[in-house]
Amino acid sequence: MIRINDGEERWVHGTGKLEYDKQGNPIRMHGAIQDITERKRTEEALRESEEKFRSLAENTSDVIAIMDLQGTITYMSRKIEDETGYKKEEIEGVNIQKILTPASYNIAMNRIQKRLSGENITIPFEVAIKNKTGHLTPFELNTSAVTKDGEITGIEIVARNITERKKAEEALIESENRFRSLLQDIPSISVQGYQMDGTVIYWNEASEKLYGYTCEEALGQNLLDLIIPPEMLERVKEEIGSMSESRKAIPPAELSLLRKDGSQVSVFSSHTILNRDGNTPELYCVDLDLTKIKNAERLNRLQYNLIQASINTKNLEDLFESVKNELNSLIDVKNFLVAFYDEESGSLSAKVDNDEKDQIPEWPLEKSLSGYVIRQNKPVLLRKNEIKRLHEEGIIELFGTTPEVWLGVPLKVEGNILGTIVVQNYDNADVYDQTSVEIMELVAHELSIFIDRQRSEEKTNKLSRAVEQSSVSVVITNREGCIEYVNTFFTKLTGYRLEEAKGKNPNLLKSDHQSKAFYKELWATILSGNDWEGEILNKKKNGELYWVKTVISPIVSNEGVITHFVSIEQDISERKKMLEELVTAKEKAVESDRLKTRFLNNMSHEIRTPMNGIIGFSDMLDEPGLSEERRKYYSKIIQNSSHQLLRIIDDILEISTLETKQEKTIESEFCLNDFLMEIFSIFNLKSKERNIPLYLKKGWHDDQSYIISDKTKLNKIVSNLMENALKFTNEGYIELGYYIENENLKLYVKDTGIGISPKNHRKIFDRFSQEDREIANKHGGLGLGLSISKENAQLLGGDITLQSEKGQGSVFLITLPYKPADKSHTNKTGETVEDSEMNKPFTILIAEDEEVNYLFLEALFEANGDRNYQLIHAINGKEAVDICMENQKIDLVLMDIKMPVMNGHEAADKIKSKCPKLPIIAQTAYSTETDRQLALKHGCDDFISKPIHKEKLFNTIDKYLMGK
Repeated sequence: MIRINDGEERWVHGTGKLEYDKQGNPIRMHGAIQDITERKRTEEALRESEEKFRSLAENTSDVIAIMDLQGTITYMSRKIEDETGYKKEEIEGVNIQKILTPASYNIAMNRIQKRLSGENITIPFEVAIKNKTGHLTPFELNTSAVTKDGEITGIEIVARNITERKKAEEALIESENRFRSLLQDIPSISVQGYQMDGTVIYWNEASEKLYGYTCEEALGQNLLDLIIPPEMLERVKEEIGSMSESRKAIPPAELSLLRKDGSQVSVFSSHTILNRDGNTPELYCVDLDLTKIKNAERLNRLQYNLIQASINTKNLEDLFESVKNELNSLIDVKNFLVAFYDEESGSLSAKVDNDEKDQIPEWPLEKSLSGYVIRQNKPVLLRKNEIKRLHEEGIIELFGTTPEVWLGVPLKVEGNILGTIVVQNYDNADVYDQTSVEIMELVAHELSIFIDRQRSEEKTNKLSRAVEQSSVSVVITNREGCIEYVNTFFTKLTGYRLEEAKGKNPNLLKSDHQSKAFYKELWATILSGNDWEGEILNKKKNGELYWVKTVISPIVSNEGVITHFVSIEQDISERKKMLEELVTAKEKAVESDRLKTRFLNNMSHEIRTPMNGIIGFSDMLDEPGLSEERRKYYSKIIQNSSHQLLRIIDDILEISTLETKQEKTIESEFCLNDFLMEIFSIFNLKSKERNIPLYLKKGWHDDQSYIISDKTKLNKIVSNLMENALKFTNEGYIELGYYIENENLKLYVKDTGIGISPKNHRKIFDRFSQEDREIANKHGGLGLGLSISKENAQLLGGDITLQSEKGQGSVFLITLPYKPADKSHTNKTGETVEDSEMNKPFTILIAEDEEVNYLFLEALFEANGDRNYQLIHAINGKEAVDICMENQKIDLVLMDIKMPVMNGHEAADKIKSKCPKLPIIAQTAYSTETDRQLALKHGCDDFISKPIHKEKLFNTIDKYLMGK
């Protein structure tokens, strides 16, 4: 650089040559200079431009590259290192083919050739670039020509990583496919696509179901020809034209559109307009089927009206009329029937019967259409051909005119069938459908709720009356123990009226007999939510002490909080007195028993026991001064011991004959009722000694009960089972009876004794086997009885089976072939057919808790051949009241006065209050005039004292039945 005269600096290019002297020293230089200032300025500008380009290329987020026309990369920005893992220096100088897939390389080179041929291509294109590990990354490339002196010398490339964009595009495509699949498969929303002239271009499966046209049938058709009713055509054309011009959808609306079968369906229709391929709009309709919603609205309205009717209606007849009126607006009810089922008679009776053709007040349940519904336990919709098919298959019988269509729904309360509600049509088989079934189900449900509520009210009223009229004391207190309610018997027992007891603590009855610890434990029990049961000595208002058996139970709210306590108290003063006497007697007996010798638990023991009784009491008969009563008592013991010894010997001998197959049967004809009565009479005395009730249940009247069998062996079998039942039953009852089933005679002995574990059911029939040695030691026995009984039953062609659980009693069932004696001249009641027609039975209710007394009365009635009687047995007063309330055919009541649960006086009062004309004859062991007047005061019409005489009984009965 030099400076010229005006001070301007100029770039020059100089060349020169030194000239040297002989000694080699420079003496002068010859040279020339050239002004290169403009060239330097051009080079500087180029350098600055290149630095700017490189700076831009190195800092952009895209990859910048330059390649020559052969594809060799002459420049590559460092961004390539982040995208591929290659160093910049590894790429520059190599062909672009190194980092492109073959397909991408072909695309790139094709673009270069088009550039070289003069085409101006500005649209970017996509390629796949390989990184150093071989992984492919999508890039979008923009290319431009690099020129020099007007000639293309290379290609500049801007490459942008489009991985995220490609993912977004794929997600969008997946979303669109999912949306299309959703629209196609969604079952409840109908979607259709149309061109703006109405031509169908999309039709999903829901549209097929809604309108009846398949997709193939609908595509290419015009919606105006498919689903638009004639009255809507002009309006729809205008709306389509409006949407085509404005590109705005009309507001959604509820429409009634046509189906393929010509019917109309209500839909809620909404629209949207989509632009496709530039400016071509498409109309999409989304239709929601309103059929179920409309039906649901109608059902809700029906249910509301039915609920209102059931609230405002007090009886079933008025409610049925309201139901019919409500149904009239929804389904055809010209023929409307409500029938109730009577389980006792097995028949159906019409409570409401509005029918065009037939009026049938009552018909048998079996094989009727209503009976078919009850057996199915679900709604049944039948067309005429289906009804005839059921008839041809023998499933139903036809009653009255066969309808074209029949719809029946069961009336149910808590799973129990009450009857049916039915509609039918004689003209149109299509008048009822599934919607009709749903409507009738709703009606049946509401009717059942009404009936259930009525029953609950009756039950509540009955419970309230039962508590109020109960023969035990009932007290209800709050959580703190303050009395809120006492029943009538409480007043009768304690002397305190409700007004006196209300708000007080039950300790007003406290006698101070129980300790503070006793009451503390009582309160701790009931406050913990448990029942307390025990005996308390209380004090009446007049100061008299009395014992009560008390059960106190907490009353818990729905939230599980104890709100009240209920105390039920039974006066056991007399029982306590009796128990004290029994304890004293038992102590004396135990003391006496300790003096007896303990017997060995073996055969010698079993034989010596009765021998001791026989020998010992035989000697005592010789004692001087022995009273006649004691002599009879000792004689009875000797007889019993002899029978016991004889049974032991018989068992041993019989086992021997059974073992050797020498035992034979000797059949004879005998009356089974008399046979069982003999056994009952024997064991009834023993059961009374143990205070165990014994019942006899006869399956037939005497004239029907003649059979052919081995009476002696049958006696052994039944007597042995009765002995065991009595031996192992400490409380409850024993029942002896029989019935006929499948040509077999089934005799049974049922008890509530200690029971037998199922695992020992087979074992106890083995010889010398007993379930529990401890119990066997207590009760004695050889363990042969059941084995002998079973083998004898098998000799008679039958067997003995057992139903029992430990601690839950036992039922021994003797199954024998039923061989009736020839009594073909009698019917089920023992009368001749002619007598049965001319001598209609009188129904007599006998209220008697003692089985022997009832059997005696039963024998008297059966022996009286002048009239025919049907007897019903009630074992207490409450049962007698219930039977009279339910059975309107009772002609007379024989009422025992002293009975458990409810006495005869109270029962007579209740029966007369509901059945004032029903004769009641009191029969009691109390025979004073005072007793007679008391019975008459309580509603009895007459009075018979025990023991009952046959002539007196029937004279009194005839006095009340002669006019009937």
